[in-house]
Amino acid sequence: LPSSVELFPAPQEFMESVHSQRMRSKPADPPLVCVVLGKTSGGGPVIEQHSSLPGTGIRRVGYDSVEVTGLRPNTNYVFATQYFEGAEATRPAASAVSATTPPIG
Repeated sequence: LPSSVELFPAPQEFMESVHSQRMRSKPADPPLVCVVLGKTSGGGPVIEQHSSLPGTGIRRVGYDSVEVTGLRPNTNYVFATQYFEGAEATRPAASAVSATTPPIG
């Protein structure tokens, strides 16, 4: 073709079934979400059921900040995290509960 000819291809819309097949990838899995767990210090490590402090036990996506309220003065607390496969309560855990923090307070 002579260089003076301009090509204008027809617009092409993204079609997941076609483009995913070409890329050999599948549609995105649910995002990982994080839960902060916490309790007063002592009595063993933090486990999944330790979500009674206000602000704990809530599945959070991305860079959401976490504010734990209801903490008492002169009381030590420990915290841990756990990841889940999506924000819905029915989604399974993607990790075990993390190591517990040193006492804070």
